[in-house]
Amino acid sequence: MTYQEVHSMSQKKALAFLTKAGVCPTSKSMSFVCWKCKKDMQKNGSVFRCQNRSCSQRPRLTAPRVAFTPLFGFASNGTDIDYAMLLRTCFTVGAKLSNDSAIQMLRMPGQSLSSVEHKVDDFYTKIKVALAYAETKYSRSVQFKDEIVEPDSGRMGVAKTPSQKIHLGRTLVLKGRFTKQWIAKALPNTVSKPGRGMGAESRAEVDQPIKDAMGAGTLGAPDGGRAFHGALRDAGKSSLHGVNHMKKVFTPVTRVLKSSLDARTRQMMEKKCKSRGSKEPAVAQTKLYFKVAAGDNSAENTVGCIKKVMRRMGNLGRTRSKGLQKNVQAMAAAALHRQCGLDRVLAALKEYRLDCSKGIVQMSPKDAFLHEKCEWYLIKFLEGAVDVIGAAGSATGMSVDLEAEPQQQVGADLAPGRVHDEAKLAPLGRLDLCTGGVGALPPEE
Repeated sequence: MTYQEVHSMSQKKALAFLTKAGVCPTSKSMSFVCWKCKKDMQKNGSVFRCQNRSCSQRPRLTAPRVAFTPLFGFASNGTDIDYAMLLRTCFTVGAKLSNDSAIQMLRMPGQSLSSVEHKVDDFYTKIKVALAYAETKYSRSVQFKDEIVEPDSGRMGVAKTPSQKIHLGRTLVLKGRFTKQWIAKALPNTVSKPGRGMGAESRAEVDQPIKDAMGAGTLGAPDGGRAFHGALRDAGKSSLHGVNHMKKVFTPVTRVLKSSLDARTRQMMEKKCKSRGSKEPAVAQTKLYFKVAAGDNSAENTVGCIKKVMRRMGNLGRTRSKGLQKNVQAMAAAALHRQCGLDRVLAALKEYRLDCSKGIVQMSPKDAFLHEKCEWYLIKFLEGAVDVIGAAGSATGMSVDLEAEPQQQVGADLAPGRVHDEAKLAPLGRLDLCTGGVGALPPEE
């Protein structure tokens, strides 16, 4: 569908299009689960309400036609619902346009610039939440098999104070070397001293993603980080050694002992020793060893592509982001890098609406698109570095004082580049970077 066709749609046609795409439910398909007690809500006229008397809230849903969609704010405020504007905004998001560029395209004759800017910013934020959810859900469902998997991570922004440096939007990418299949997962923000880098990944951050993603016949090819090697070892997987980015060693040839591999991984490596057509074999072998490149920067390339999408959409640079907002933007960019276009955006909105309506995501329609309430971004760490708390969506475990005096420094017991528990950081003051805390972070660089 072209933008001219989308732009010319009336409110009635836009509603019909959104309903057909599943963004808005039909009258017959409307059903909701209480986000507090997980019991089915009963319809009473045009209103749905929880009839469970033991429910602590017994919430009522007054606008079921637009519940768990970006349009719910219009209904709750009593203003006219702009279906056409949402559809046009979905098109510009799918085209990876920034907010400022979209405003000029979406402005209709007679509309003030400020009103269009407000709607575009609101819709962009909410659409990115749905895209990030769809990408997170997809990544959690993927498991690599018969593959060499390369993990890598990167940050999408930095906020600075006189005494601290906060690394925002940290994202972990796992990518298969042969199939080029990849997944992205959000990591929590970390804190370091001024002038220091993001630091290496911790075991608490990568243990569970590695364990979930590494299926049968897989071999790890990390970038030299100790956490990746340890996580692979605990998951029962071998890893390739030799890469050292600190020493500018990126693609060395390494060897792995055949006897250290399980039967299926060994079979996978033996298949890669055979040339296919004009292609040279990816793996060489001797009597005792397999010889293979320890790394090829494939995962780093995907991290760079995600950053490129974010830059194109105006989400990199000197912007003000709160809490998980940068994680939302990074995961939404990953979803658009995987597949862009109007259909992708509409499918994400449909998926998010259905999972919220079924109680899979336990949030009220009012909170469903608030990034600080979306607890499903963070990985539930085995060591409890970040404690994700149920349906309320609040996360604790990483608090820093953004208004500390310049002479205050992170203590020696708080290692830079790590996620610290709340008890250790309590003396420094508290601002929860996961839930957004009070106000915005300092400008990024």
